[in-house]
Amino acid sequence: MRGPRTLVREAWAVTRAERVGTALILVVVVAMCVSVILTTGRSIGSERAVLSSIDGEGVRTIVVRADPQAEIDSTVVGRIRTFSGVEWVGAFGPAQDVQVSTLPEPAPVAMRTLASTDDGRLHLGRFTIDGPSGEASADALRALGLLDPSGDVTTTDGEDVAVTGRLDVPSFLAFLQPLVVQRTRSDQVGPAAVIVVLARSARDVEPVATQLPAVLDASDAKFVSIQTSHELVVLHRLVEGQLGGFSRALVALVFVILSVVVAALLYGLIMMRRKDYGRRRALGATRRFVVGLVVARTVIPAAAGAAAGTGGAVVVLRALGDPLPDVGFCLGLGILALAAAAAGAVVPAIAASRRDPLSELRVP
Repeated sequence: MRGPRTLVREAWAVTRAERVGTALILVVVVAMCVSVILTTGRSIGSERAVLSSIDGEGVRTIVVRADPQAEIDSTVVGRIRTFSGVEWVGAFGPAQDVQVSTLPEPAPVAMRTLASTDDGRLHLGRFTIDGPSGEASADALRALGLLDPSGDVTTTDGEDVAVTGRLDVPSFLAFLQPLVVQRTRSDQVGPAAVIVVLARSARDVEPVATQLPAVLDASDAKFVSIQTSHELVVLHRLVEGQLGGFSRALVALVFVILSVVVAALLYGLIMMRRKDYGRRRALGATRRFVVGLVVARTVIPAAAGAAAGTGGAVVVLRALGDPLPDVGFCLGLGILALAAAAAGAVVPAIAASRRDPLSELRVP
């Protein structure tokens, strides 16, 4: 009677025999899981929605502006890219006005060089022609008076630059619009006037911004300014802390209640069927086996209740159109439900294992 296979078989038999107790445990776990999903789960879904709305690229953007006196060049990109909290970094050169000289009233647009960790963020193409070339955003094309992303523009120095493609400017670079990016070779080093750093998350903004002055290698720090969305970063941290703390406290309270309720139910069931456990002890069952039997017969309906309660609550949230918690939360909820039920079964299981076989089997 000591093998794990025997224990599982006996636990399944007891679960089926004690239908009232099994149903009570099942209902309690279902109710607890449903209450957690519909309260904390909904809160976590809302938290994710709120945080995603204030965790956009604009919040995660750090803008470094450097005057020519700072003497910062494009090699700074290689130093900044080593930061673990950086998703993208680009160093834009000083603005140089370009225009379509063949138009009667040409409008100047700023053209900049760019050195970055990933040109794909702007969909920059490869070099296709010899000589100076660049790509323009949709706003820049309209401002220049070009219908298509092709043509020639002229700098204020009289140099012709061929427009060979269209830029897709992401939202965190919108402040540079209208933008023309002049193509440069990967080994070409030039001055950096605007350095844009995109952090991986809002939490990474402050650490990255703190480390930047050490790697900029500016000749004079007073000619450098670093800008971040500090207020939004603080708001992100505040929302995350408040909602997260409330959710954890509520989950802890619910599962403490679950453990207490399961313990009370099992203790009552054991008192009602104490002679059965007395017979098992008289037939040679060890105390460890009895403890395992009680815990296992509790976990079986608890597992079914956790699955049914979690699945049913998710269906309800989806039907109501409310934010859904992620899969990790749902799996963690099921594991916590099983752990709480098993913890609640320990004390009644120990009580059952200590029943005296002689006193329980004595006939009055």
